[in-house]
Amino acid sequence: EVDAVAGLMAMVACFRAEAWELDQAKDLLHRIEPLEASASAHTLEIATTARELIAAVDGVLPPDTELHDGLATSELVAMSDPALLLLAHALSIGERYRSARRVFALVLARGQESAAVWNEAARYLTSENEVRSGNFRQALRAIDVWESGSSVAERLREPSRAIAVAWRHFAEGRSAEALDVVDRCLAHRSTSRLWGATAKLHALRGKVLLLDGRLDEAATALEAADAIGRSLRNPAVLRHLGDLVEAYVRLGRIDDARTITARLAADHHARPGRWGALVLARSLALVADDTTRESARRRALELFQPHDSQYERARTFAALAAVGNPAEC
Repeated sequence: EVDAVAGLMAMVACFRAEAWELDQAKDLLHRIEPLEASASAHTLEIATTARELIAAVDGVLPPDTELHDGLATSELVAMSDPALLLLAHALSIGERYRSARRVFALVLARGQESAAVWNEAARYLTSENEVRSGNFRQALRAIDVWESGSSVAERLREPSRAIAVAWRHFAEGRSAEALDVVDRCLAHRSTSRLWGATAKLHALRGKVLLLDGRLDEAATALEAADAIGRSLRNPAVLRHLGDLVEAYVRLGRIDDARTITARLAADHHARPGRWGALVLARSLALVADDTTRESARRRALELFQPHDSQYERARTFAALAAVGNPAEC
């Protein structure tokens, strides 16, 4: 049946997008186009939100005003759970955290009307959205709610759950426990599939090691994440380049740090976003020479606005302090 084929291809395109295989995802959706005249409304909305997810990963998601009649409630409440989840996930990746929060809430508000799998996905993706936004208190609460319904074995093997549990340990100051969860998950999986999840595990491992002062190990983990995510032009997806710059600077590898900073700058200018702007300013301050260091540091700090991530602001203070005189920060 044409509709079944189109629907299956749309879902596979979503999985390809999650794995950062954007060319394959776009090709699948292109092949759906001749079938759309015979496709159901449900298949069409999955195809539409799949395109939005691909655009978000690629860093080119249209503004909210151009999505579903400006994200009108009347439009959203008529959408299926999987379509809403794809849309909300796209909004989160696109740094539209408040909009994503609103769409996720629509799924969770349906309660038992929704299948358990969609409620599970909404709880996980909600926690991920709060982590990305820097809303740590809400993220910790969301992770606790989501994680409480699974066994220990599932938490250690499933990458999305392992990342959430490890991040919670990290946020609460338990770096050894965070690394243990990440390492166990990496030991149980192959990098031949789900590249995105594997890269995120390495990136989180590098972040924890960096903040623990284990710089060589941090650089190795962040380089592993970078090797997987190198093809991504949207720096706000994996979010490892700022940590890699800091690791290189603290190791005295200034030329390497400047190379990564130049790449971050090029990617940010091609795919501009708030996270990229904040972390690029921090990276430029870390690699600045004596003649520009003071002004670069001042700009890195003054760029933050009240609505920005307090975590990234704290990371900027800490990074500048770690490579210079803390009094300058």
